[in-house]
Amino acid sequence: MATASPAPDGTRTRAADDIVGVLRLSARFRAHFAELVAAHPLLGPAGLRPPTFAVLRGIDMSRAPSQRELADHIGLHPSDMVALLDDLEGRAWVVRSRDPEDRRRHALALTDGGREALEVLEELAAEAGDRVLAPLGRADRAAFRSLVGQVVSAERG
Repeated sequence: MATASPAPDGTRTRAADDIVGVLRLSARFRAHFAELVAAHPLLGPAGLRPPTFAVLRGIDMSRAPSQRELADHIGLHPSDMVALLDDLEGRAWVVRSRDPEDRRRHALALTDGGREALEVLEELAAEAGDRVLAPLGRADRAAFRSLVGQVVSAERG
């Protein structure tokens, strides 16, 4: 197996360290978020799957997205999306309806219960983010969030 030689100025090493750092931050956020959800009196016993927050938020941020559009948007395999939506529909947090213009398409919408769950999940996500970013001052947190937003926006095209 061939290995790439390091760049003379250490750029490749720094880039690799940055990627590992991003992965570690993501894992820390997910762990804090999962801990907060598990401890929540209403959401903890519900046994929510990790992508639940992304699905509810994706539906809320779009106007009646299709299952496929939402799966593509959050990076979830379509078959996993179907199972997750079945669960959320069973909780009465999401409704699926046939698009009158394209019967193959299912439009998604949040119910009042889904909006309430999303509000709680957003609060817990903010708290998890605050825990992860605790080493940064207020200005650095704002700068970090701004830069992450730029990267995410550019990735979405």
